[in-house]
Amino acid sequence: MNQVAQFCIVCRLFHNAITPAEIHHIKSGDRRMGHLFSLGLCYAHHRGGTDSGPFISRHPYKFRFEQAYGTEIELLEKLEQFINEA
Repeated sequence: MNQVAQFCIVCRLFHNAITPAEIHHIKSGDRRMGHLFSLGLCYAHHRGGTDSGPFISRHPYKFRFEQAYGTEIELLEKLEQFINEA
C-alpha cells in the first residue's frame, strides 16, 4: 500500500537528495486514479522547472519528464520500494 511520500522521488533517485514534496496525482485519461496513486514531487519537478536540464517538470512537460525519469507508474513503484525499506 502506498503512503504519500514527504520527499521528491525524482530528487531521491536522480540527484541523491531529499527535498520536500508536493502531491502529484497520477491520472488515467483525464481522471485521477485515486489517492493511492500519488507521487511526491518537489516544486521544480512537479510544476516549477523547465523542459530540459536537471529539473524537468511533470507539468506541462509530461513527455520529456517521462523520457528523463520514467513513467509515473515506474516512479510510483520505486517510491513504494523506498517506503517498504524504511
